[in-house]
Amino acid sequence: MQNKHLNTTLLLLKSQNYHNFILHIHIWIIKKHLLILLFSFLFKTVVFGQESYLGTPFIQSYSKDDYASGLHNWEIGQDKRGIMYFANDAGLLVHDGRFWNTYSIPNRTTFRSLVIAPNGIIYGGAQNEIGYFKPNDNGLWIFHSLKEKIPEQHREFEDVWDIIFLNDAIFFRSSGKVFKYENDTFDVTEQLDVQFIGKVGNEICVHDVQEGTYFLRNGEYVDSPIGQHLIGNEVEGVIPMDGGYIVPTKEKGIFYIYNGEKRPWNPTIQTYLKENKIESIAQLPNEQYGIGTIYGGLLIVNKEGEVLQHIDKEDGLPSNSILSQYIDKDNNLWIGLDKGIAYLQVNSEFTRIFPDGSLEGAGYTAKVHKGILYLGTNNGLYATPLEKNTNQFNYSTRFRLVSGTKNQTWGLDIVNDQLILSHSDGASIIEEYTSRPLVNSYGYWLFNELEHTEHPIVAGTYEGISFYNKGNNAPSLIMDFKGFNESSRFVEEDRDGNIWVAHPYKGIYRISTSKGISTGVVTLLGQADGLPSNLHNHLFKIGDEIIFCGEYGTYNYDPQQRKFIPNTSFNEIFGEQTKIRRLSETENGNIWFITDKEVGFLNIDDLGVDKKINKVVYPELQDLLIGGFESMYPYNEKNVFIGAEKGFIHFQPKKSVATDSFFEIIMHEIAITQPTRIPIFHGNYWKGEWVQSVIDANGYLPYSNNALSFHYSATSFEHQEYLKFRYQLQGYHDEWSDWSSQRDKEYTNLSPGQYVFMVQAKDYQGIETPVYVYVFTVAPPWYLSTWAFILYGLLLLALVYLLTKFLNKRYQDLEEDHEKILQQTQEEINKLKSEKMELELEHKKRALVSSTLLLVKKNETLAEIKDELSHLKKETINSKLKPKINKLIHKLQQNEILDEGWEQFMLHFNELHGDFLKRLKKQYPSLTPKDLKLCGYLRMNLNTKEIASLMNVSVRGVEASRYRLRKKIDLDSSENLTEFFMNY
Repeated sequence: MQNKHLNTTLLLLKSQNYHNFILHIHIWIIKKHLLILLFSFLFKTVVFGQESYLGTPFIQSYSKDDYASGLHNWEIGQDKRGIMYFANDAGLLVHDGRFWNTYSIPNRTTFRSLVIAPNGIIYGGAQNEIGYFKPNDNGLWIFHSLKEKIPEQHREFEDVWDIIFLNDAIFFRSSGKVFKYENDTFDVTEQLDVQFIGKVGNEICVHDVQEGTYFLRNGEYVDSPIGQHLIGNEVEGVIPMDGGYIVPTKEKGIFYIYNGEKRPWNPTIQTYLKENKIESIAQLPNEQYGIGTIYGGLLIVNKEGEVLQHIDKEDGLPSNSILSQYIDKDNNLWIGLDKGIAYLQVNSEFTRIFPDGSLEGAGYTAKVHKGILYLGTNNGLYATPLEKNTNQFNYSTRFRLVSGTKNQTWGLDIVNDQLILSHSDGASIIEEYTSRPLVNSYGYWLFNELEHTEHPIVAGTYEGISFYNKGNNAPSLIMDFKGFNESSRFVEEDRDGNIWVAHPYKGIYRISTSKGISTGVVTLLGQADGLPSNLHNHLFKIGDEIIFCGEYGTYNYDPQQRKFIPNTSFNEIFGEQTKIRRLSETENGNIWFITDKEVGFLNIDDLGVDKKINKVVYPELQDLLIGGFESMYPYNEKNVFIGAEKGFIHFQPKKSVATDSFFEIIMHEIAITQPTRIPIFHGNYWKGEWVQSVIDANGYLPYSNNALSFHYSATSFEHQEYLKFRYQLQGYHDEWSDWSSQRDKEYTNLSPGQYVFMVQAKDYQGIETPVYVYVFTVAPPWYLSTWAFILYGLLLLALVYLLTKFLNKRYQDLEEDHEKILQQTQEEINKLKSEKMELELEHKKRALVSSTLLLVKKNETLAEIKDELSHLKKETINSKLKPKINKLIHKLQQNEILDEGWEQFMLHFNELHGDFLKRLKKQYPSLTPKDLKLCGYLRMNLNTKEIASLMNVSVRGVEASRYRLRKKIDLDSSENLTEFFMNY
């Protein structure tokens, strides 16, 4: 707009033809106006130093929504592990590379300042609050207030803006007060308007707005070289430099104080700094400084104060208000903003260029011609002087659209010292910031100069190739090659004058022009000729040799064999299965490359017979390129331009700055996942002397919580997306996992026992972190615990006791059962015996009865014989016979009287009837043997007649005997005598 205004004024001046006086007045006004315009333009276009950078660093921005905390970020720090800390409106904001967490302070006021002590404890200040954060047993940062240790009269104060750690003391600065905390006590120094304290060398520098700048020594203020030079100014920092001090002020710019004199550090930027107000300053690598302003973003300047880069909201910062800055261990810059956080890779060799500004069009082609850098995007061609006029604060305003080049650009080629733009609408000759149409037809891809063909220029178009002659003002078309109308985006000439065209979907075309271009022969080569397939073929010229890149692998064409053969040199470097998308040779013979997996270059050292090739890879570029339309332009070793989906990436080697390659695994969280999710560790372990990440204490988990999840990251912020991790759980699987981007691991149903979880990270360069170790034990289930085994022992003893008792009881029962069985058996035996005896008794009884009956029968028979003999005696007349008969009768009478079987009878009778006769005799002693016989016969239930026969008496005699017997045993007449003896 300013240039436009200036040009308009000059035109008006030339068109006027007034009176000389009026002309002089106009000239004076115009000169004044010019001076004003140039003066204002000067502070927007301050001259860059020799180390100026084309483009801006890669910027990663984090909004409030990203980190879920307060809007403002007032101060920044980093601990030994690499974790970043921010003094945020909502509290202590922590970032470990993957996760964000906020830890608030009790009074909920804005957390303004922080400093990290050597032991890892974080001291912080807020409004009316001073204290420190320290991890608890679960690894959470917990704020501990120190306010009660402050002398009571000083316990009310405003925001704590500055904290400085010096030796064993910590200094806190609030409005009008400086607190020194040492040996667990506070000393308070009151000052009217203390606005700044900082560490300068090994001293504390204090600036009082009304009294000047002092050093604080032993609790007393002593003069400093800055002295009273800056009374009335708000000082934002004090940086020693070349024997003096750089002192930025909020509203008056930056001063250099040397030998008691004060002067502006660089007058050319002073107005800009005054207008935009300095809020912070940081010392960067390579003697550079970052100046953060409230309204104008960030300036990166050298030690002379010359602006190297200006970075603001147009370049990707969330805000132009820079509240704080911090250089991390990788020498990259963290910026705390009034609206978020930004991470600037200021130590990177790569910057971003958006030639079309906020359009951020995709970058397709680049070329430097006559000192002007041209960058072609899908929005047109943009140009800027490469070196002598790289002087604007915002590089986006340096680029101008070349007139007549809007829409899609494809290629820029220098032919016969003329710059030709290949465009979707044709081709143009580019002359500084204007274009002159060369062809206004279909689209053009490229123009190449030829060395071995009759016509010097070949053009690749949407519909084949065309041949041109060189001309004084522009190439002139000779002919469009007939018989070939394929899109020709990749066109090269070989040593024999053949034209090669790569078609991504059909193969490789060879156009032989040995007999002239009008009779050129077109041959299509592909899979049948040695290529992996007919698809995705490209070709590039390295030196004087054409390299053919197939769907995978690289090849050369052998005209003797008439086929493509693998290029072993490139295949050894890139791999036989790698797809190469772009090869570009530098002026020194190095080669930049783009493959389907990597972006980088081959640094080739020519050692005579041998060449040493060092492959350098830049993984951060891989996902930024335009798939299928990758482009790169190595203008020289210090300027390489790579097309990206948004703008261009500029490679510019910097002076080497050593970085701390050490980075560490951070365990963000360990959580129990079953039966419910319960976090048990949050990444910070207080060993007793310092804060660390690695756990050397044992975790203990109940068996019911035998499922764990681990969530981890690593403190390498520059290339977080390219970190790889591996893990191992000793006691579960003793082999490391494969390297992967996985940053979480979960285990379920772990058996009881001790486990060692180990995890490790490595970056894209192969640098590995120390192994993180977490030891934990899964307790056995309650039924397998020590107490359970004690209980089991007691139960076992009780069981043994009960079992013993039971067995004894069982034994006793068995014994009793045995006794019962024996008894039953015995009873059975007795029963059997009894039955046997009964049978025997019955048998004896029957025998006795039989015997008795026989005896009765015998007696009857004898009686009959005696009667017959008596009759015979009476009747016989033979005297001799009578004596014989008498003799027989007498014998028979003796036989009747003799009771030979009585004793035997008594024996059997008593056996059968339980000593019946003995009991009777005992109870009734008066019974005679004859009475006993009668009793026995009655017991046998013999009738009177049978008894009479046995007793050899008459029936009446038996009845008389029964009567006498009844009397002897005193039996009532109503009772039956036989029944009495039957039941006796």
